[in-house]
Amino acid sequence: MFDFFEQILQWLDSDIYVFFRDAYSYYLLQVTEARLKSQLFIIDASWEAAKALLSSLNISGELNVLMGRLEPSTVKLMNFFNIPSGINLLINALITRLVMRFAA
Repeated sequence: MFDFFEQILQWLDSDIYVFFRDAYSYYLLQVTEARLKSQLFIIDASWEAAKALLSSLNISGELNVLMGRLEPSTVKLMNFFNIPSGINLLINALITRLVMRFAA
């Protein structure tokens, strides 16, 4: 009969700490995993929105039209310094940042 009470006392004395520590670590693992999955979903959705926005803006086509209006020597110089690609990258980065701001 006293063994039963001693085991309960031992569980309350030391094993209850282990139980709550393990339960809390399991809880933190589940919360962290859920948060990471939700962030990955939001990033994926943001990327799809950014791609749709970029394709609807047709940046490359507009740059080609604008480059066609310039003198050939200016276009040659701009192509040498890769300025159209830089403008395209800059606009893509700004749109992606704008979309990701709404996701955060």
